Amino acid sequence: MPPPDRTVAGVGATETAHGSFASDELGGRFELGWRRRIAGYSVTPFVAVEPAALWQHAYSENSTTAAGGAGTLGLSYAAHETTSLPTFVGAQLDAQYAFANGQTVRPFVRAAWMHEFMPQRQIEATFISIPSTSFTVDGTRPAGDAARVTGGATWTIDASKALFARVDTEFSGSGTMVAGTAGARISW
Repeated sequence: MPPPDRTVAGVGATETAHGSFASDELGGRFELGWRRRIAGYSVTPFVAVEPAALWQHAYSENSTTAAGGAGTLGLSYAAHETTSLPTFVGAQLDAQYAFANGQTVRPFVRAAWMHEFMPQRQIEATFISIPSTSFTVDGTRPAGDAARVTGGATWTIDASKALFARVDTEFSGSGTMVAGTAGARISW
């Protein structure tokens, strides 16, 4: 994959800045719940925390003008760590339906209130041609509070085959997120 490029226009000659960056992330989820059977359904109230750390490596862009000369607006970024600490309080409702042919379907729905304790997403950059001039870029912040709703099902065909699907949604004052996953499990 070629390195990302960005076009810088409106300040002097138009430039193309080339950069190559990398990052590493470590995260996990710790959840504590209490599963209860009620009228053929399982209800599980839970609390969870999902800490994560993202380490962006330092990198600098190489900028050139449209005429091929050296550009002046390429940026340099110092290494930076961003941490995230969302917590969740919610409940899951699930069931299992068995059919005479041995197949089962397990639908579920999960709803939780999420609070992000570390929503800051900032990084400092400097112009390569003017190293003493730095500025802060404020990245997209996650919502401080949001409702997260997930639903899906697993259809077990037999001991070696299953299909699954889920939809994850998040609603907050700053927007809505929807993501879906579907797949199959086949074992020999």
